Amino acid sequence: MRLHGMLAGHFFPVHDAFGNRGAVVWSGQANTLSYGDRLELQMVSIQIFNRLAEIGAAWKTGQVVLTERETECLRWTAAGKTSVEIAEILGLSEHTVNHYLNQVTRKLTAVNRTQAVVKAIRRGLIA
Repeated sequence: MRLHGMLAGHFFPVHDAFGNRGAVVWSGQANTLSYGDRLELQMVSIQIFNRLAEIGAAWKTGQVVLTERETECLRWTAAGKTSVEIAEILGLSEHTVNHYLNQVTRKLTAVNRTQAVVKAIRRGLIA
């Protein structure tokens, strides 16, 4: 580990909402961390573990997981807004909105945005 510049490590036991247990290990060059830094790393570790557990569960069940931004863009699309209008509403670029909507279309295996909206409503991803 020292050959790769990892002089110290911090180990955080974590668990998710389903009771699954795991550990997150951070390593680096700092020999000591302040109490506040350790608390922050512990909270980040819990968030990382929970998100990975969600992704893993969705992958196993075939469930689609959309990010908050993807869901927002899809909701506005369902409301009849164009990419330009959604970009203005959310304070994003049109390119970014199109990226989110393309990701949603891919995740839902839809051929276009309209089909993505319909699939998302049927799956309960948006109302």
